[in-house]
Amino acid sequence: DAGCRDVQVGFPECTHRAVACGTFTGGFDAIGNTGARRAVAFAANLSKGGTRKPGGSCKPHGHCDRDAFALGKKFHREKCVLSQFDRFLRTLPNACIDTRLIENWMRQFGHCKLSYRYSIFTLVRRFCLYLRRFNPDVYIPDMSLAPSNTSNFLPYIFSEQQIVSLLESARQLPSTPGFPHKPQMVFLFLLLLYTTGMRLSEVLKLRVCDINWIDGSLFICETKFFKSRIIPLSASVIKVVKGYIQTLKELGISTQGQQYIFCNLHHKKICDPGFIQLSFRQLLRKAGLKPERGRNGPRLHDLRATFAVHRL
Repeated sequence: DAGCRDVQVGFPECTHRAVACGTFTGGFDAIGNTGARRAVAFAANLSKGGTRKPGGSCKPHGHCDRDAFALGKKFHREKCVLSQFDRFLRTLPNACIDTRLIENWMRQFGHCKLSYRYSIFTLVRRFCLYLRRFNPDVYIPDMSLAPSNTSNFLPYIFSEQQIVSLLESARQLPSTPGFPHKPQMVFLFLLLLYTTGMRLSEVLKLRVCDINWIDGSLFICETKFFKSRIIPLSASVIKVVKGYIQTLKELGISTQGQQYIFCNLHHKKICDPGFIQLSFRQLLRKAGLKPERGRNGPRLHDLRATFAVHRL
């Protein structure tokens, strides 16, 4: 088929086919768990001049993978969306990618948030741009088809009095069998979010070895965009951290270098941020900042915005 370019992805059970006439079929599901990422990454590598020995296996990472990781992309969401798009096109074996097909594809996400639908559209559009590398006649969806991505959302900025009230309430939280140190843990968690501006995931991943007791700082290792940084702590915050570590020792929880700071009685890291968010919602309702039901009201991430505003 002169209008089609086959790219063997190094797996004997599958072949990724990018059809330059505008139809894309084949094999994301068959590739396996990371197949979508590898197929797209390797095909993009070929477009940059990568080569493959005839009849031999190939490495799917190449320049595209390195560039993507340098940009902070992990391809998790892209893999899922392109797999969905692949399955959708399999139901239309003779169809070509055009305006009508894109509109039908986007109709499946009518119940989703506007921002998610916009990201779905732009991802498929980028895939069409990739296909154009092989054939300049490939259809590219016009951005006028994209759902509007405008938003009037504004983060909630806590006052200093509200912050003090929330921290005092955190100290009064009841303990649980799995978290006898819950009041101290939630207090320190909120204190770090407010005084350092760290992201929720960054605080959850803190280990004892990340604390520099001499300089009074925290080392944040490879977070968003795979960047690391050092965050200074005030003397009062360091004092609270030392008190929390002492509490862990009294409870028999390990405080060795690789141990996570925020863990349960069985030394296991808190993997689900929902545990902290639930406690935070309880504190907000107690302070009258959030209704008893619904998703209205401040979020935990708003402490990061509050940090920035108060520092300015």
